[in-house]
Amino acid sequence: MIASILTLLNREGGLNAREIARRVGVPYTTINHALSRLQTDGLVTSCPNLLQMHSNQYFITKTGQKLLADPDTRLKVVRAFEGRQK
Repeated sequence: MIASILTLLNREGGLNAREIARRVGVPYTTINHALSRLQTDGLVTSCPNLLQMHSNQYFITKTGQKLLADPDTRLKVVRAFEGRQK
């Protein structure tokens, strides 16, 4: 799921959590928690959505883009991230 979120944001930044959840196919609460962790890890950033006042737009960071570019690092980070979810 983490790789899917990062790939989606790399392709189409500026999505809100509900749209990410819809496109990835997981519940909104799961995406919201994952986005929070990704922000803590510096892989995703957010800013207020000027069109929808009560939501944020999410974007992949340069660190997140570098992670996607390196398959070995991506696999290690995804495994570590998903291990913290349990």
